[in-house]
Amino acid sequence: MKMELSHLLDEVKGDGRRIYYRKIPGVPVHVLIGDGATYVFIQFTFGKEYKFPVISCKGIKSKIDIHTFTLMSSYQDSDLLLSLAADLLQPNNRTLFEDYQEERYVVWLLHQLLRWVSYYRSNSDEVMGKEKQLGLLGELKTLLKYLQEGKYLSCWRGPYGDHHDFHCESYHREVKSRLVTSKEVIKINGVEQLHYYGELFLSVLHFIEHDKGESLYDLIDQITPLLSVDELHEFYDLLSYVGELPSEETSHRFMLLTEDVYSVQEGFPRQPIVSGPMELTYKLPLMVLSEHLIEHIEIEKNIS
Repeated sequence: MKMELSHLLDEVKGDGRRIYYRKIPGVPVHVLIGDGATYVFIQFTFGKEYKFPVISCKGIKSKIDIHTFTLMSSYQDSDLLLSLAADLLQPNNRTLFEDYQEERYVVWLLHQLLRWVSYYRSNSDEVMGKEKQLGLLGELKTLLKYLQEGKYLSCWRGPYGDHHDFHCESYHREVKSRLVTSKEVIKINGVEQLHYYGELFLSVLHFIEHDKGESLYDLIDQITPLLSVDELHEFYDLLSYVGELPSEETSHRFMLLTEDVYSVQEGFPRQPIVSGPMELTYKLPLMVLSEHLIEHIEIEKNIS
């Protein structure tokens, strides 16, 4: 087996067939790399039990035990496996390893695996398209603002398919994202989306597609440092509920120009709730909402 990671080591034990990387300078992670009878494997050992994803992608599969997480492949796919291992063991990642915490490393590892799988599945028909990326980006922009204000991740309910994207302590908020080049309408998914017995706000985020804009991964990178270890696990679970992310290379980039916030109350133009089962999707022209506008926020003016 080609051992491309050997330059990272300061101590090696083994006979060339089963090699234990006892210590990688600056990377306090215990890793076992070697050959099985018909496969190549990389095994991470941790002090606690963690929940890892089941992976089967590009010839690489995962195996999970109480304290270990193993990635394995055939000899034919070993170069790809070792390339992935190099990404997961980045000795130059100072923020990750200078003040090493196993729990945070595991969460970072999960994030890297998510990106890696997304990259190699990016040609799948199931990968979220441009419209869905824009919708998720709007929710992540709102979530980032809430986290910076001290609110909890648990207020984000969009991935669960709830009627409103955010459930805050004293109000709910529904978020709609649109391109300024599209028709000035928003899509309402079900009559209950604009109904709530308490205070409800509708935020409409106006974007343009721009190569200097933000991608989903840019928002993810801004959000993750604000979360606890438990919240990080929950966050990645929520992302998996939303759908299969595109690769970073194929992600669309959007720039937020303005945000309009509306108060949804008596007299707001919306479909009524009727008795019996009813799932009505309809389009709402923005021009009819003007008298309910309570805040207009200019985000980006200088576009080049």
